[in-house]
Amino acid sequence: MQRQDLRRLMEASQRWMQEVAWQYHQVTFHAIRAADSGKGVLFGIRYAGTLPSAAITSASTFTDVVDLHLYTNVPDERLIRWTHRKTGKPVLVGEWSFAARDAGLPGLRGAWHGATVATQTERARKAANFIEKLREMPYVIGYAWWQLTDEPSTGRYPDFEAMNYGLYASTGEPYGTLVNAMAQANDKWRHDEQQHESSMVLVNPADGVHSSGGVWEERQEDDDDDDDEVYAECVELTGDLSIGTFGRELCRIEESRHHHHHHYNGNNHSDTIRTAALHLVDRLVQPLVDREEAKRIAKRYVNEVWYADSKRQAPICCARLDDWMNRCATVRPGPIYEQAIGFWLWPGSYEGQPRPWSLNSFDENAYDEEAGSEMWSRTEHGRWLRQPSWQTLDESDKEMSGRWVAALSLVGAACDIKM
Repeated sequence: MQRQDLRRLMEASQRWMQEVAWQYHQVTFHAIRAADSGKGVLFGIRYAGTLPSAAITSASTFTDVVDLHLYTNVPDERLIRWTHRKTGKPVLVGEWSFAARDAGLPGLRGAWHGATVATQTERARKAANFIEKLREMPYVIGYAWWQLTDEPSTGRYPDFEAMNYGLYASTGEPYGTLVNAMAQANDKWRHDEQQHESSMVLVNPADGVHSSGGVWEERQEDDDDDDDEVYAECVELTGDLSIGTFGRELCRIEESRHHHHHHYNGNNHSDTIRTAALHLVDRLVQPLVDREEAKRIAKRYVNEVWYADSKRQAPICCARLDDWMNRCATVRPGPIYEQAIGFWLWPGSYEGQPRPWSLNSFDENAYDEEAGSEMWSRTEHGRWLRQPSWQTLDESDKEMSGRWVAALSLVGAACDIKM
C-alpha cells in the first residue's frame, strides 16, 4: 500500500471515530437526562491527557465539563486553554497525582518520570504548586486527586500497579505534609471563589463572547490561539506515535551494542541510514530547551546503541512518522509530552520499553545495589520482572529527550523521510 493510500485510510479512520464519539455522547446524554431531569452535571468521557480531535464536536455539544487527566510536573496550560476554547466548556483535571519513593512501594507501572519524586516533602510541594497553577486558570473549575489510599505493595489487579498515590498509607495513616499542603492550597482557591462571583469562564461558541461573574463581555482574541491549536494537534499526534505506533512495534528499533556492532558492519544497518539519522537529529532537537544535551545523547544512541532496519518498518509507521515530522517537529513541546513519551520510553511506566533503558544501563548491570534493585514488579500478563534500580530510572529520565530524538531519527532515516 502506498503512503498516500495509508493517509486516506487514516483520514477515513478519523471520520469513523467522529461518528462513534457522536453516537456515544448522544446516546448517553439522552439516557442520563431522561433519568435525572436535567439536574446533573455531565462530565463526559475521562480523557487521558488530551481531548481527541474526533471527540471535540460531540463533547462540546453533549457535556457540561471536559475532564482531562494530567500526570505531569505542572499543568499544561496551553493544552487546557485550547480545550476550553475549542469546546466552550470549563475544564476539570479529573485525575493527577505525585508519588514519592520514600513510601517504600515498588513505584512502577503508574506515574512516570513527570510525576515521581524522591520524598514526601517534595511530593507535598509539587502538589501545592500544581493546585496553585490550576487556580490561576479561570477556565478550570477544580480537580480530583488520584487517590485516597496507596495501592498495595503486591500491586492492584489486574495490571499490578503499585504506587504511592494515596493521601493515606495502606495502614490508614495520613501523609500529613501532603494533606496539609493541599488543604492550604484549597483554602486559597475557596477564598478566591468567595471574593468573586465565580472563577469560571465560559465561552459561548455561538457568538464568541465569554461570561465572567455573570456579565457578558466581548471576548478578545488571544495571539496564542493559533499556537495552541497546533500544539494540541501535535500532542495528540505525539501520543498516537509514541504509544500507538512505536509502542506497538509498528516502528522498529533494535539494540546493537549487545551484538558487538555487527549491525553497523553487516547487513542490517547501512552507513547511509546512520548518516541520514544524524542529520535528522540536528533538525529534531531545535525546539527543545535542552537541545545540546539531547543532541549529545541522541547521537550516542544512533552511533553506538540502537539501529533501524529500513526493511522492517511497517508502512503505517512511516506514514505516521512522516506526518509528525513535517507538522510537529518544530513545535515547542510542553509538560504533556512527558506523559505521552514516558509511556513508551521510561522503564518506570509499563513493560515494552526499548533496551537499553539508559546509556549506562544494559541487562547485566541495570539492577544495581541502589533502592529498588531487589523489588519485583508484575506485568499485566502475570509474569514477574525485577524492577530497575532508581539509579537506572533516573538515568533514563535524564536521557528521555535524547532517546526520543534518536528513535525518531533512526526510524525516519529508515523510512527515507525528508525534513
